Amino acid sequence: MLLLGKVVVGILNKNYVDVLPLCINSLLSQTYSDYVVLVIDGQSTDGSIEYLKDVSNKNSKIEYFIQENPGIGVARNEALEYINRNHSDATHVIWGDSENVYPSDYLENIMNCEGDIVGGRNIVISESVWGQSLWWYYNGLNGKGVLGNNEKIKYSILKELGWSNSPRLDDALFHQKAVNAGYTLSKCPGAEIYVNTANSIHEILNWQKVKAKGISLTGANENLSVGTFSGKHMSIYILIFLLLLSSLFTIITYFKDFLFVSVLLIYLVGSFFLFFSGLKYIKNVNYLTFFIIFPYFILHYPIIILFYIKYKFLMD
Repeated sequence: MLLLGKVVVGILNKNYVDVLPLCINSLLSQTYSDYVVLVIDGQSTDGSIEYLKDVSNKNSKIEYFIQENPGIGVARNEALEYINRNHSDATHVIWGDSENVYPSDYLENIMNCEGDIVGGRNIVISESVWGQSLWWYYNGLNGKGVLGNNEKIKYSILKELGWSNSPRLDDALFHQKAVNAGYTLSKCPGAEIYVNTANSIHEILNWQKVKAKGISLTGANENLSVGTFSGKHMSIYILIFLLLLSSLFTIITYFKDFLFVSVLLIYLVGSFFLFFSGLKYIKNVNYLTFFIIFPYFILHYPIIILFYIKYKFLMD
């Protein structure tokens, strides 16, 4: 059943002028009519603001403002203040990023899915193995993750609960707060978007550095445990990492062929599982992704843990 009502699509952008027009043009082509696109720009220096000024003058569906303070959570809170002042008649808010490209029926599809907080499916369109290896980040291991990039939330819930000012994991903190308040999260597979992501090891490392620091700072500032701020799969990631680490250490020490074969089997089985789980979340699959995805995946969370320890215990 198509839900009717005014939708505000909140798009976060900072220095993505190369892909921002693709995002905006795709949103201007929607079959659903009652919506406005609100771009929250994080003080870009690459020409994004000039582009937004021009496109908003040409089309009344596009609005933007420049974020005053850093942080993703802060940006969304500033967006909610803007919506309250200018679009208080909205029924739903949809969060997204400027790296996204939206099929023309996206809004119609996600508005066809009822629920308090509804997430869509994110398909990675990077042709790089590095970018394709991030499919799990955008969808969750089981594909059922509801993430801040591509989710619809009832505006009444946002007004009631507010939003976290955390630099990262603001969506996860909000979801936990919403669940505690009795609201539900659901998935809408038909609400697909295409996500432009990192295309090189250099971009991956920069992205990882910013994300790890943001999450660890969030964990320290919010007084969260490692399991809380990294999700329910954290313990699995840590066990796999420690198993591989201990196996490799043993190989180096004793050079036992059996252990070497064991490590290879763990690598292969894990890679197969992750790779084939992610096929439907990757457009134009590059099969070299198979050799990248598992080692990158297991190293992701220990890095976050190290930053967490640094900010939580080693800094004044």
